[in-house]
Amino acid sequence: MAGDKGKKKAFVTVRAIVKKIEPPHAVGYILLLMRRYRDAVEYASKLLRRGLDDYTVARILRKQFLFDIKYSESAVRDAKKFAGDEELEFIKLRTPTLFIAGDASYGGNRHVKFLEKNVCEIKIPLSIESRRAKHLRARLKLKVPKRFERLFCALRNPDFPFSVRLVLDSETPLKLRLLITVPTEVYAVYVPPKTKTKPDALLLAGYDINVDRVCMVIIDQAGRIRDKKTEYFAEVNAQGTPSPVRKTIIGQKLAKLIDYAVAHGVKYHVFENLELKKISTDNPRLNRLINTFPWRWILTTAENMVKKREGALVLVDPRYTSVLGEVVGQTLGLDRHTASAYIIALKGLERLKGRRNFK
Repeated sequence: MAGDKGKKKAFVTVRAIVKKIEPPHAVGYILLLMRRYRDAVEYASKLLRRGLDDYTVARILRKQFLFDIKYSESAVRDAKKFAGDEELEFIKLRTPTLFIAGDASYGGNRHVKFLEKNVCEIKIPLSIESRRAKHLRARLKLKVPKRFERLFCALRNPDFPFSVRLVLDSETPLKLRLLITVPTEVYAVYVPPKTKTKPDALLLAGYDINVDRVCMVIIDQAGRIRDKKTEYFAEVNAQGTPSPVRKTIIGQKLAKLIDYAVAHGVKYHVFENLELKKISTDNPRLNRLINTFPWRWILTTAENMVKKREGALVLVDPRYTSVLGEVVGQTLGLDRHTASAYIIALKGLERLKGRRNFK
């Protein structure tokens, strides 16, 4: 996190339920491809650790697992998330999955085309004949949340890349859920916010980001605590959880807190400047979670969420926040993460008081 330089483009993932697949026999082909894709990611991770380059690994996967170069390149992209972790000798993904990376030069995505807002067509590779793969075109009928309908309409003729991931979900009729990942600026255009900042809002909210939760404390201009709330997402730290799924869950929890704060009169949202934050522990597993956690993405996403709700984002120095939080938490009877959120809010208040337009 601290070593990253240059602003990384942020993305948002939205979900839709797969209601029906046509033709009916395509269901079996899709499930088989998802299992092949999972095995391909596991095998690609081993090959990357041996020092093979992305191009060579993708060609091996095309011949042995996926029969399509685009799917193979997507599998390599997934595998690289695990190959760089020296603490994992091998990976074993829990469930089958399928990922198709976006491609702006092919109408947003090479193998997925939206025919209507709730209908998309996916090309499923069946076999290799000479140098070209034979494909089956499967049509998926989706149940799209009403809030995302404008975004899914825009996917019919997109001028932006979008990635697609299929995951198993026991709560849906066909046990499948479709995840669509789009750039944050596109999401902001087509998805309206649930709440907007009130004209007379003057309260502040401090947010403490951790690998398993986000804590929020609301204070007034005198520094008094008005409210506090915590959202947990420990499930995202399970090994093999796809990155878009992790970001979707974290983003939903963060949006819930920001909407709650806006509804309770908060105008200023205070976060630590995570680009300056350096964290290390003596626990190897915790270090892995910290190093793979999307810190920069969270900060960029929070900035877009606050801007969309017509609020103000304030960044503060993260130094000594945890140390002060432990001391203050013992005095006020708060846990250390909630106390850290309180310290962050106070730092934001101190910074805002130096502004002329702060009332």
